[in-house]
Amino acid sequence: MLKRALFTLLTALAVLFLSCPAFAQGYWATYNYAYIPQQTTQGSTDYTQIVLSQSKIDTALHSFSGFASNMSGMTTGLMKYTSSSGALSTAVAGTDYQGVLTNPVTGTGVTYYIPYWTGTGTLGQLATTGTAGYYLVSGGASAPPSWQAAATNPVTVTKLTSGSGTYTLPTHCLWIEVEMVGGGGQGVGSGTSAMGSGSLGTNTTFGGNTAGRGNNGGTGQGGGTPATATLSTATGWYGLALPSTNGGSGGETSSSTSQPGGFGAGSPFGGGGGPGGCNGTSAGGDGIANTGGGGGGGGLNKTAGDGFSGDGGSAGAYIKAICTSPVSSYSYVVGVGGTGGSAGVSGAAGGNGGSGVIFIKEHYNW
Repeated sequence: MLKRALFTLLTALAVLFLSCPAFAQGYWATYNYAYIPQQTTQGSTDYTQIVLSQSKIDTALHSFSGFASNMSGMTTGLMKYTSSSGALSTAVAGTDYQGVLTNPVTGTGVTYYIPYWTGTGTLGQLATTGTAGYYLVSGGASAPPSWQAAATNPVTVTKLTSGSGTYTLPTHCLWIEVEMVGGGGQGVGSGTSAMGSGSLGTNTTFGGNTAGRGNNGGTGQGGGTPATATLSTATGWYGLALPSTNGGSGGETSSSTSQPGGFGAGSPFGGGGGPGGCNGTSAGGDGIANTGGGGGGGGLNKTAGDGFSGDGGSAGAYIKAICTSPVSSYSYVVGVGGTGGSAGVSGAAGGNGGSGVIFIKEHYNW
């Protein structure tokens, strides 16, 4: 009798347990596996089990794959859990998560991705790997990066020797070094009267930098006065703006005294013209082209009697500077040297000033 009662009780418990909805819908765990229910047909009460194979990747998204005794109609993939409704649904690429990049760059046996941040909450992807030897350059906040060719020379040099125009910065140049000098001042003619002073040259300019032209002197008055220079105040310019030196002074002659002309001043590039001789009353030497050197003054022999030899011209002013943030182009003018003064009575002419120059070193590495 006791055995029959015990059997009846166990049978009732088994029936009760098997009829439990939680069991029928698949919420169970065996050993250390975790399961989620999968409805085999929409609207059906028939559920199969799916074993999770990957852990949670963030607070709302799960990726899983699995197996079940009945796989018909099963959907697998990246799922989204909605806490307000308690439901699982398929996550949408680009909305619920950032999808896989398309058009990958491929190599033999492997796939490479070159992503970049677009700044709008998504990732972009470069279309190619570029050409051998190229490097990747940032396009800033509003543009994608790009492949650019590496410079084959670490430094190139542009030399501007005359005229005016527009200098264009070479592609990939990072910073420039500029060295420039103004046109040299002219030497003055010699004689007993009517000595010519000549005509002045011009400044050399590059962007906002100005290397002033040299000055002529007079007759026995101390030579041409120094030229001045001004460095650009634009962003990125640093350097020296140096004034030039005086030209040499001529002297007074008499029936017993001859006088050579004054020397033309040299610039940091040298090039000052020599003084005119006095043994035979000769003209002053010209400043050398593209140095900004001053012209020499004319000499005067004592046979001319009372008179003056000519003063030498001062050199053009000098600038040496760098620009760490150069713009795409700069206007420039290369200064011309002054024209030597004409000979006076019984005298000789002064020398011409040397022309200016601009050297630009273009650097492609820091």
